[in-house]
Amino acid sequence: DVVQRLIDAGVSGIGDFDWMSQLRYYFEPGASQSGSEVIVKQVQTEWTYGNEYLGNTSRLVITPLTDRIYMTLTGAIHM
Repeated sequence: DVVQRLIDAGVSGIGDFDWMSQLRYYFEPGASQSGSEVIVKQVQTEWTYGNEYLGNTSRLVITPLTDRIYMTLTGAIHM
């Protein structure tokens, strides 16, 4: 699990790379004129979640390579 991996890595703060590299979702009430928003963050990339269809994620096998691919994709969004 992700939490156990973070504990094993000795993550002690939100600036720790192991924490920042996780795909994280933040609920921000009243963040916009239309109401609340969900902000997605990973490393230095941040964007507003727009309720896009995420597909059948229960069938996705999460491996270390999957984590790298997510970081590469979010880095490309940042550019």
